[in-house]
Amino acid sequence: MELTPRLAAVAALVPACHCMADIGTDHAYVPMDLVRKHRVEHAVASDIHKGPLDIARRHIGENRLSRWIETRLGGGLETLQPGECEGVVIAGMGGLMICDILANSPETAGALSWAVLQPMNHSADLRIWLAEHGWKITQEKLAREDWHIYDILYVEHGDMLVPSPLDAELGVTPMRREDSLFPELVKKMIKQRNAVLQGIPEDTENIYHKEKREKAATELKILEDIICRLKPEK
Repeated sequence: MELTPRLAAVAALVPACHCMADIGTDHAYVPMDLVRKHRVEHAVASDIHKGPLDIARRHIGENRLSRWIETRLGGGLETLQPGECEGVVIAGMGGLMICDILANSPETAGALSWAVLQPMNHSADLRIWLAEHGWKITQEKLAREDWHIYDILYVEHGDMLVPSPLDAELGVTPMRREDSLFPELVKKMIKQRNAVLQGIPEDTENIYHKEKREKAATELKILEDIICRLKPEK
């Protein structure tokens, strides 16, 4: 079984450990890969939906990994005891839902050493929430799958400056701009700002639209400057 580019990037950020949990495991591909490669000794595959969890349980059994991977039915971190696992993977969900999962189980979340988060949207909102709630982003990766670019974050407890909305969208770690997909991300953001400028007349009298247009114009200049400063692709 070969992981998709998105899930492979998620698995690559998981550190070697005794126990981890995959929240919203779907088909349990990530914990199966980690256990098979002996990077994780024990894993909990958890999902709120019975159907996907039944499929995960079947996949685990077919691959003779039931001794090392336990399936649990339930939502968020509620299936875990505080301190039971060193870290968790929460992937394939909206960024706001990831915030809710961490916020709704403060004792369990507080006992984690790390978390690997892969939001499908609202990455900027997630970064801001993490900074405001005692989490520090130490690694960031981008992964392309089909025509989408996905963010993957490795976080630990710690202090982090709350980023501006634009920085939260771009990423906050020092090595972020070395990612081979970073120029593509910035170009996508430039396209989005241009769409705003084209969609709102310059002489609009609507205050909300005027502020939105001004914000897009300001951010567009910053993004274009970033593109100019990036090293040429080899």
